[in-house]
Amino acid sequence: IEAAAPGEGTTHLARRALENYLEKTPDSSLSGEHKVYIEDYLRKQLTHRGPLAIGQSAEFSKDMILQAIDQSKQLSAQQLQNLKQYSSRVAAYRS
Repeated sequence: IEAAAPGEGTTHLARRALENYLEKTPDSSLSGEHKVYIEDYLRKQLTHRGPLAIGQSAEFSKDMILQAIDQSKQLSAQQLQNLKQYSSRVAAYRS
């Protein structure tokens, strides 16, 4: 369960949920592009749309995160290349 801080949206919560998961279960095969796909996948699984109130929370299950990771590993080289434009904007994902 992740709670929104000021200025955060569902993508921020999904990113933090993935980071927390990967701290406990590292996966060195995931590139920044995979992580962008995963956070977008997780964000789209939420029923809430639109801005979040400070403290509003979202739940990301371990199964949901694992499914997102598995899906990301099915991406083609071309799809991963396309995601580079987004991963380059996320400081933590820059390679």
